[in-house]
Formats: sequence, C-alpha cells, structure tokens
Amino acid sequence: MKTAELMEIALKAGEILLVSGAEIYRVEETVLRILKSYDAEGDCFILLSGIFITARNFEDQGVTTVIKRIEEQKNDLKKIEMVNSLSRRIEKEKPPYSEVIKALNEIENAGEYGFPLKTMASGFSGLIYILLLGGTIYEALAGFAVSLSVFLIKTLLEKLGLFLFAVYFASGFVAGVGAAIGANFMNFDIYRTITGSIMILVPGMAITNGIKDALYGDTVSSIYRLADALFIAVAVAGGVVIALAAVARFF
Repeated sequence: MKTAELMEIALKAGEILLVSGAEIYRVEETVLRILKSYDAEGDCFILLSGIFITARNFEDQGVTTVIKRIEEQKNDLKKIEMVNSLSRRIEKEKPPYSEVIKALNEIENAGEYGFPLKTMASGFSGLIYILLLGGTIYEALAGFAVSLSVFLIKTLLEKLGLFLFAVYFASGFVAGVGAAIGANFMNFDIYRTITGSIMILVPGMAITNGIKDALYGDTVSSIYRLADALFIAVAVAGGVVIALAAVARFF
C-alpha cells in the first residue's frame, strides 16, 4: 500500500474515533496499529482539536505528514466500536486500500438512532432515575414529561447554532421550571424531579474519558474534557437556580 493511501486510512480512522468521543490513547493506539499493520513506521500526536500523523512506508520509502483539524465532538459509542473492530481486522488480514476506505466511509456515514426513539429514551431516562431515587410513579411521570421537554429544547437550540453555555443554561432552566411547577401544583418532591430531569444533560462520558486521559498521561486533553464537563455543569446549575428563583416570585 502506498504511503498516501495508508495515511488517508489512518487519518480517517482517527478522525472518526475522535469525533465520536473516544479517549486519546485509543485514537493513538488505533492509528499506530494501522500503520504497523502495513509495515509502516510512524508516530502520531492527538489532541481533542487536531490529529498529527507522520509515517514512512517501507514499500515505497515515502515519508508523509498529515494534520487534521477537528471541530466537532459528540458521543457515538457504536462508531467507536466499529472502528476498533475494523482496526483489529486490518491487523490480522491486511485488506487492500479500496476495501478499508469503503468500510471507513460506511462507518462515518452510518445513521444515528431516529429522533422519535431518542426523544422517548430521554423521557424514560428521567422516569427511571426518579424511581431509582425513591420517587412515586406520579413524580416519575412528571420527570418523564420534563426530561422530554428538556431534550426537545436542547435539540432545537443546537440546531439554531447557539453556543454551548446558552444551550445547557436554557435546558437547565426548562428542567427547573418544570420541576417547580410540579412541586407547587401537584406536591411533588422538587429535588427528585430536578435530579431526574437533568440526568440527560450530565456529561458522564466527558468526565470518564477526562479521568482516563489523565491516567494515561494525556494531561492537556484531560484538562480540556474535565473543564468542558465543569462548564456544562455550571451552565445547567445556573439555569436551574434562575428558574427556581423566577418561579418562586409567582408562588
């Protein structure tokens, strides 16, 4: 395989992993595994905002360095698993360039779960968490409605292109208003309702990966992820507090 083709494969695999929320060590390990599988010698440096790869292929003695700017970040465990499986198949079978790039394109373009399913899942998330916290079935149903509303508002604001703080602040505000109204009119436990309703906003994957990056020595990426998670938590908490203060003026 030519150096340029090999670098295209390694770069695309790394990009899919990084965009999908994979840990830094996993991205680096996958890139290096692909290079090594085709008898290339190289190195890579991965940040959350970019990929840097350099390699020399012993087949054509070509030396290539590529840089890719990463602007999008989301969580997609399915794509991470698919790229991991493909990289291990590459290591064992060494398939040709055309087959590998086709598989990567299919992974990259793989559709997400439908909007109705994600909406219902967000509602059930609030319902289940409230039940786990000891809430009544009526509180759980209220949590279902509030969580569903939070998800719809968050999705709408993201499509409008609002910046991160505004999206999560508004989502926390909706959760606070919904919980406060339920507590005042239907005698629900406001704290359980709020807790269950904002669970879909908790950046659990970012916190987990931030800690794992720190353990693997990727300090810059770890600080970035944890700071991002803290930023989201502050935005959500701010929205909830403002909502409670605003509703309290009317009740």
